[in-house]
Amino acid sequence: MRIWPVLRHCLAVLVVALGAAVVVSACSGESRAEVEQGRNIYSQQCARCHGDAGQGGIGASLIGVAKRFQEASAQELFVTNGGAGMPKFGEILSDDEIRDVVAFTRHQFG
Repeated sequence: MRIWPVLRHCLAVLVVALGAAVVVSACSGESRAEVEQGRNIYSQQCARCHGDAGQGGIGASLIGVAKRFQEASAQELFVTNGGAGMPKFGEILSDDEIRDVVAFTRHQFG
């Protein structure tokens, strides 16, 4: 059995998979700086209700938040205007801070 054709095929599959991972990462729309800023804001403003790991408590669980808000802009609007039991963070945080915390929650909790 010739090993080179098998290795070449495996290498091609690996290259395609890595390329897809890079594209998905680049398309996620959130920068490392936004996520880190959002982490700080989350720990100061959100964790007391939503939990350190997004598991919920007083506030709703944030696990799977990107599935509930398919567009980050919809999640930003909810954070800005508040909702059932959630304060209006548009009165507390800047638009950039809200964008950062949304980037963090989507990155961290999916």
